[in-house]
This record gives sequence, C-alpha cells and structure tokens, in this order.
Amino acid sequence: MKKKYLIRSVKIQSSHKKNAPGFAYAYEYHPELESEKDSGSIFGVIEIVGNAESSKDIAELILTTLKEAYYDNSKKEILAKFEGALGSVNEALVAAAEDGKIAWLGKLHAVIAVLKDSELHITQVGSAEGYLLRKKALTQITEDLSPKGMSHPLKTFVNIASGQVDKGDKIVFFTPSLIFNISKEEIKRELTNYASPVAFNKFYHVLEDLRVPNRLSFMALDIIDPEALANDTSDYPDEYWLDEAKNVSDNFINQASPLIEKAAERSKDVLVKGKSIGEKLLPYKNLAAKHISKIFSAIKSKANKVKKPSRRPTKNIHPYRARGTKIKHDISFKRFMPGLKYIKKGYKMGVIALSLVVVLFVGVKLAGNKKTDDNLQKIETYNQYLKDASVLQTDAVYKIAANQKDDAKKDLDKAKDLVLQVENSKFKDDLKDSIATLKRNILETYDQLEGIIKTDPAKVVELEKSFDKFIYASKGFNLFSKDGYAKVDLEGKNYKLVENVATDVLAGDVLEDGTFIFLSGEPMVYSATSLEVKRQTLSVGDWYKAKDLVAFYNKIFILDDDGKIHRHERTIEGFTKASLYYEDTLLQDAVGLAVDSSIYVLNKDGSVIKLGSGKKQDFALKNSPILGEPSLIYASQGTGELYIFDNKNAKLAVFDKTTGEFKKLLSSDKFNGLTSITADSSGNVYFLAGKSIYKLPN
Repeated sequence: MKKKYLIRSVKIQSSHKKNAPGFAYAYEYHPELESEKDSGSIFGVIEIVGNAESSKDIAELILTTLKEAYYDNSKKEILAKFEGALGSVNEALVAAAEDGKIAWLGKLHAVIAVLKDSELHITQVGSAEGYLLRKKALTQITEDLSPKGMSHPLKTFVNIASGQVDKGDKIVFFTPSLIFNISKEEIKRELTNYASPVAFNKFYHVLEDLRVPNRLSFMALDIIDPEALANDTSDYPDEYWLDEAKNVSDNFINQASPLIEKAAERSKDVLVKGKSIGEKLLPYKNLAAKHISKIFSAIKSKANKVKKPSRRPTKNIHPYRARGTKIKHDISFKRFMPGLKYIKKGYKMGVIALSLVVVLFVGVKLAGNKKTDDNLQKIETYNQYLKDASVLQTDAVYKIAANQKDDAKKDLDKAKDLVLQVENSKFKDDLKDSIATLKRNILETYDQLEGIIKTDPAKVVELEKSFDKFIYASKGFNLFSKDGYAKVDLEGKNYKLVENVATDVLAGDVLEDGTFIFLSGEPMVYSATSLEVKRQTLSVGDWYKAKDLVAFYNKIFILDDDGKIHRHERTIEGFTKASLYYEDTLLQDAVGLAVDSSIYVLNKDGSVIKLGSGKKQDFALKNSPILGEPSLIYASQGTGELYIFDNKNAKLAVFDKTTGEFKKLLSSDKFNGLTSITADSSGNVYFLAGKSIYKLPN
C-alpha cells in the first residue's frame, strides 16, 4: 500500500513587471474534482529570459497545456499521464514557434514534477535544478534531464526521472538566478537546521536586501504526516514576492511627490509676486497623494472581494493551503474617472488637487523652456540602449550557468559598451538611476563569469589585540605577533597571552610534539608554550633573510630571498644546521609556503610550484584567474584544497590541491586585512584579520 503524506509548500518568486528582463513563476496545482485527485498534484518553477509579456505568455501556455492534458488523460498510471502531458506541451510549443513566437528558444529554464502520495516524477529543461534533501544529504534529482544540443520546440521536455519520497524529505526546485545569490551549501544548511517556512523567510530577506535584478522562482515541498503538521505552531507566510511594493500609500506618495515638486519649481517664474506655487502647494502634496492612494486601495480591496476560482484546495488533504491565494488585479483608468462622483468628499479633494497640479505642470512645461521633440526622441533611444544592455546582461547570466563563458563575455562586453554610450551622452543625468543599476549588475555578472562568489564569513572570535599569524591546534587558535604568543578556544574563551619582545611575526606553525614555532623578522625562530616564549638555538647558516616558514613532523622549512628553501630538524636544544632542500632562481620572487605531505611555493605572479622529497613535481594551477597581489597560500588537508589570497583585490582563490584545477574565487568585505589562514580537524577553514577570527561558510 502506498504511503500517504501531506505536502507543505513554500515559494519565493519575482513579481511580474512589464519592463523586466524576463518572467519567473513558482507553480502548484492541487485538483478539487474527485475524478482528478487520484492523479496527484503538479509543482514546478519556470523562468524565461526576454520580453516580460511574451515570456509570460509562453509560461502560461506551458502550464495551462500541462494541467489540461495531464488531468484529461484517461490512463491510470501517473508516469504515462505525465509523459503524455509533456508531449502535448511540446506540440503546443511547436505551434507557438510556427506562429513566430521563438524568442524563448534557448532561454527557457524549468523544473516540473507530479507528486501522488510517495510517487514522484520530474522533468527539466535549461539550467533550472531540482534537489532532494533527505537526512542532511542534498542530492540533485534533475541531473542530465535537460536535452542536449540545439533547442527544438518538439524536444523541450524529453527526459523524466522517477522515485519515491518519504516522510521528512524536502524537495527543492529553483531557477538559475537563485544560485548566484544563495549557494547550494546555504540552501542545504538552512533547510537542514530549520523548517522550510523559517528557512524561506531568511532566504527572502537575503534576496530583498540584495535587490536581485533577474527574475527567479524558488520552491520547497515538505513531505510530512498529519501529526507533524498539527504540532507546527509557526506562523510564517508560504509565499513571498520579490520587488513588490510593501505599502500602497507610501509607494503612491513616493511616485506622486516628485511630480508635484517639479510642477511647483517650474511655476515660480510665471506667477505674480508673493508666495510661489511651490510654497503654496507644499503642505498639500502629501495629502493629495494620500487621498489618491486611498482611492486605489479602496478599489483594489473591492476587487479582491470578487470571487475568483481558486487553484488550490481548501479541504483537509491540504489544510495548510487554506491561506488565501495572492491575486493581482489591474485597475483600468478608463473605468476609474466615471466613478469619481461616487467617491467620498475627502478623496475627491485629493483627486482634484492632484489633477490641478498635473494640469498646471503640463501648462508650465508648454509655456516655459522644455526639451525639444528631438531631445525626447534621443532620450528614448538611449533608454532603449539600456533596455538592450539589460537583456544582454541577463542572457550572460544564463550562458554562464550553461558554461558558455565565451558567449557570455561577448554579451557582457556589448552591454558594457551600450551603457558607456549612454553614460557619455548629455542625457546621462536623465537616466542616471538606470545607468547605475545596470553598471552594478554588469560588474556582478563579470564576477560570476570569473567564478567570483560573494560569501559572508561568520565572526567566531573577537580578540583583545591584533595578531599577525595564527594556527589551529590543541582545540584552539594559537596566535603570534610582536606582542607575544596567545591562545584562545573556539568560543573565544580562556584567552591567555605570553608576552615577549620579538619583532613582527612572518610565519607560524606547529611541530609533531605540539611545540609552536614562529619566525620573526629579526630573523629568528621562537618556540612557544602556554608558559613561555623562547628563542631557539638555531644555526642560521646560509640564510639571513627569511620570507616564510612551515613545519612538518619534526622539521621546519624556511624560504629565503635568494631562491632557496632550507630544512632544519628538531633537536633537544633547538634545531640542526640548515641543509638545502630546494633551489631555483624562480623562487627569488616567491612570497609564501604551504605544506601537507608536499610543499607548495607561491610565486609573485600567482603560479605555484609543488615539491616532494626536494624535487619539483608535475603540477600547475589550471584556469587560474588573474591575481593582483598574491600574498599567502594555505593547503587544507581536510578539504583537499589550496587557498591563495589576493591582497590587492581582497579575494580568496580556491584550487583543487591534487589537480591544480581552479574551483572558485571568493569575495567578501571581511577579507580586508587578512593575514593568515588555518583549518581545524573537521575541515572548517578560518582566517585572521586584525582582531577578528572568521570562519568560511562550508
């Protein structure tokens, strides 16, 4: 017997805007007819890049055709019904293409699924993704479902994956724009630690703060039993809309006030002596705007009361869907004015006041100095440049997601040139807000192209003093500076400082016996314990100016400025005389060392040499981004990664330690002042910046 569970859905999606560079929607349909309930429910996310209105039409065509074909199919098997419905969708898209509607080809991203009890079937096109979160493991369930090769309407939805869900599972769908703002690791962490409504509330505020320009949709389905739902006392929304006005009155006032201000300002030169119209109307401008907004709110409220057919059930099988469906209504201006006589007196005053201001504004513009038709036409031309640039920038985002980086760069370069033309025109002030927004979006997309990921490291410890270097060992952070050696635990407690009189610390590490070693600028090597800092007996030998030090078992390796690496072994009194480990003139420009079972040498140009047993290994960084000023390198045994810090650009490049393949470039304001990197035994990576210790997100 098939298990029956309840489905709780939570969604985030971009509000539909006519001038937006695309359309996105998170869809769900729960049948109300008894004859349809045995077929289960439909869920999905869809996003189309391009003209917002035409994209919306294609999305509606897909979803409407799917629903009708799926529930009208007489077959009993869910998979057979789903296959037939997708075939109908493909045929409908062929018909649309034959009618000339082809702008969506190659720009459609969607995940669509049907769920009946514990039976799940899912399909995908483009770069949208679907995941299953089960017992803290996040698994992609849409991998390789999207058809390969050139887009063809008849082969839009081709492959289907099928499986079973269980109680406690969470199914996640999202379109590609999301992943550039919220990482998969963050999705996994938040949905593992919190119920989906709580996690989505956090995601929503992150996306709102980032003011994501691209359209996106994001959905989570919780597979739960009735008892769990009955015990759920949380009161979070199950649907969020991005870019939506939060307050009708405030939004209307913000839009109306500049118009009234401008009318008042332009009127100063055409009035008789005395108070200017700006001074006269100023007390009433917000009042008038508020009256108008109240009228719109009243009409909108009345419209919302009109009974609309619900696409969601209200019966017990989906009790959590009892909350009202968000329905948007457009208010016709033609129908608004004839109803003026029925409006309350106070509202009517607002309409009349604002109307007079608008009429006066138009009259003054005609009488005063106005822009010529030619100028207005040029402004419209430049505005079209910006719209074209926005479409190119959005296209680039999806090409990056599809790993078409060369094409993405071409689109970005074109978008950048278009914005530059507008910025160099005499109309740049008229379009300054749009220019600023596009420049920011284009720069962020260039970052995405280079693999730059914005990250938000968490501060784990705030120190009393600034330190130069640190290393994790003995269940805590061990810190070094000219002020001495200090130790503090992971929670920032049990802080202890052992004073000394060393100069600036260049490097620090720990030996196999637990002794902490650090290199000062004198140059000299010191050992440190919780009781004392002691200068080591060490024959300097052939090196007099050291750049870096690393320790491995009972040995230390020191990089000098002559292109040599020296090795010292531990003795009872200190260390042996230096022996030459490796020499190469290329190392004269080296800036740092890292060690695991091999030694990695970071050069000034960002290249890395790998050494083993004193010999150069076959190793090189691949596809590395250009680093402005590589300053330190760290090899993590827990993550299997190499970290290289670019001090000039405050970015952290991450490479595979075995293959040298570039993985990602991390960016954060908290990287400013970074001087040292370390990791604990669990693979968590930390960095030191002044008086603060931060942890990188997993």
